[in-house]
Amino acid sequence: MPTPTKADLESQLAALEAQRAWLKARLDAWDEARPVDALQQTSSEFGQAEFFILENAVEGAFIMGADGRIESVSQAGARLMGGAQVAILGKTLTSVMGGEEAPAWGQKVQAWMSGSEGHPQLELEVLSRNAGETPKWLGLHLRRVSEGPVGPRKFQGVVRDISRQKRLQRALKRSEEHYRGIIENMDLGILEVDNEERIVRAFPKFCAIVGYSEGELLGRKASELLLDGPDQVTMEDRTMQRSEGQSELYECAIRTKLGEERWLLVSGVPLKGEDGETVGSMGIHYDITERKINEQRLQQAMLEADSARRAERAFLAKMSHEIRTPMNAIIGMAHLLEDSGLDRDQRAYVEAISKGGVLLKGLLDGILDLARLEEGQAKLKLQPAHVRPLFEGVLEVYSALLSNKGVALKLEWDPALDAPLEIDIQALSQVLLNLVGNAAKFTAQGEVSIAPRLLEEGDQLMLEVVVTDTGRGIRSDALETIFDRFVQETDAGQNESGGSGLGLTIVRELCSLHGGTVRVQSEQNVGSVFTFTFAVAKTTAGKNDTKELSPEILQGRRVLIAEDNPVNALYVKRLLKKWQVKYDWVPDGQRAVEMAGSHDWDIILMDVQMPGMGGLEATRLIRSASKGTSIIGLSAFAFHKDVEEALKAGMIGYLKKPFSPEELLKVLLKALD
Repeated sequence: MPTPTKADLESQLAALEAQRAWLKARLDAWDEARPVDALQQTSSEFGQAEFFILENAVEGAFIMGADGRIESVSQAGARLMGGAQVAILGKTLTSVMGGEEAPAWGQKVQAWMSGSEGHPQLELEVLSRNAGETPKWLGLHLRRVSEGPVGPRKFQGVVRDISRQKRLQRALKRSEEHYRGIIENMDLGILEVDNEERIVRAFPKFCAIVGYSEGELLGRKASELLLDGPDQVTMEDRTMQRSEGQSELYECAIRTKLGEERWLLVSGVPLKGEDGETVGSMGIHYDITERKINEQRLQQAMLEADSARRAERAFLAKMSHEIRTPMNAIIGMAHLLEDSGLDRDQRAYVEAISKGGVLLKGLLDGILDLARLEEGQAKLKLQPAHVRPLFEGVLEVYSALLSNKGVALKLEWDPALDAPLEIDIQALSQVLLNLVGNAAKFTAQGEVSIAPRLLEEGDQLMLEVVVTDTGRGIRSDALETIFDRFVQETDAGQNESGGSGLGLTIVRELCSLHGGTVRVQSEQNVGSVFTFTFAVAKTTAGKNDTKELSPEILQGRRVLIAEDNPVNALYVKRLLKKWQVKYDWVPDGQRAVEMAGSHDWDIILMDVQMPGMGGLEATRLIRSASKGTSIIGLSAFAFHKDVEEALKAGMIGYLKKPFSPEELLKVLLKALD
């Protein structure tokens, strides 16, 4: 395209001036002509494309004169205002878009047109209620045009339908109010802070929790107002994490306006601005003060319960020692008397003493066993074993008792149990003796049967044993407590159990320890069925026999007895003499150390508690000088920790008082292996 010359530019400028003059003349004619003529002239004189755009625009355009009357309006504007173009021309906005709110917004329009507000433009939202039209919201935008020497001559306006926008705003407001109501009724206290942790908003529930009004909180630093010194440092770290975009759930204690301590569960989340940057954080607070108080009460109750358990253990330990020591003398002397020349009456008296001592020992053992089980001190001693000899041994124990009453005793054997199992054979023995013993005790006629079998429960093997009797049964109201401590089920007027009421409790604890359970079904005058399970495993080897105890190997051996109780010492000396063992006796630990250093002993029997130097200290001194002598502890202290302390001091075995001749023989033979 060739570059225009100066003459070309001057010609174009002249044409533009002519066009401007023509448009000015048409505008003047429009002012003087009838409105309908003006509209007709506008439609003919404007270009077709421009007029089509104007008439079909979504937003309506109009022009008002200095008196506020509409001088021209587009078709879209007339449609939005609710009337025909001809009907609208010459009227004011309030008369066209009247309604209940017209006086209020009309006054704003008049004040703006008068120039008292000084703003070149005016924005309004108007609820239009034109007759015959559905009320709708319109947005008005007015601006001044055609400024003259005495003020504006014209006002240009744009109107648009904002009904949908207003509906959305109302819906959004209702939604906000709805969710605000939910949040405020959920007992959640919401607090918003800026990046410096200064409060910018506090919801009513939070204010209720802390006792401050929102006005008292705004602008204050939350940690300084609500937290104590050490917690303020922690909160500063949390604020730093929020600024880095991290969320967190935590508990903290605050102090209220009244100085009360309250515990809150806080969910802290960062707040983002429009640019995505963190502008602060929001905390959702749930009052957990009551829960904390309950936790503290529970903790205190646990401390008290633990203190009670410690007191119970101390009592049991004291009782064990104080009772077991004289009991050892009673049972020991009874054993010695049995080997002496006694007539029939004397032997009956000794047997009564011996049986009474055994029952008392069983009671003590039961209490201590239960204490160990409940404290979690008892541990399984799993080893490969064949279990059939144990079941047959239980039958031998009770067959004589039951046959005398005419009661049959049966074993229904499962061949799958012939293979060795990984099991605590002592625990199984204790459970069987308790259950079969009860069945034998309370069955006067009929039979007692023992039915063990091997079950597979998923990947786990279970030994299930069912002990059934045709005895007197258990009352239905007693079944729920039958496994509790010191509970004995007896009929009215009967008290033949003679037990401690601990046997079934121990059964329950042992089954649980071995990964199993125990349950009972019973009907009075029909019988009872006890079913227990042990978790077991198959293995490749098992112990099927026990070594026969023979005192011959002890003949000529040298044993030192360290025992402060003369009667207990006499009991041991008489047994050793019977087994042809050479022995000497000292009454305290200091003499035991001296004797151990001046003689060669095969075994030292060391009482744990003696006047002056105790057995543990004496053992440590002897061990520091000699590693070879076998030292066996003798003690009325029967807790697991007592055994551990003895072994730690250097003893190789531990015999609890009262002990039988067989138990002493067994531990002596083991020491010489």
